[in-house]
Amino acid sequence: MWPFSSFFVSKPLQALEENLQFITWLGIIYNSYWTRLVQAQDPATFEQVVQDTTEDAIKQIKELMDKHTERSTNRPGLR
Repeated sequence: MWPFSSFFVSKPLQALEENLQFITWLGIIYNSYWTRLVQAQDPATFEQVVQDTTEDAIKQIKELMDKHTERSTNRPGLR
């Protein structure tokens, strides 16, 4: 009985541990995005700054997702 019930305790804990680092880095990207937008004060360059900042954030999120997916598939017991 113990191995069966331990499955329901261990899997959520593994998922929480796995996603905690992902969520932290996602928060850093999100905060960096808004910080860069707040600092863009020049009306002449604002549109370009917004576009560049958005492209950078999307690139970072894609890289983070790829890394997260790779680590998730390589982690034992989560397949």
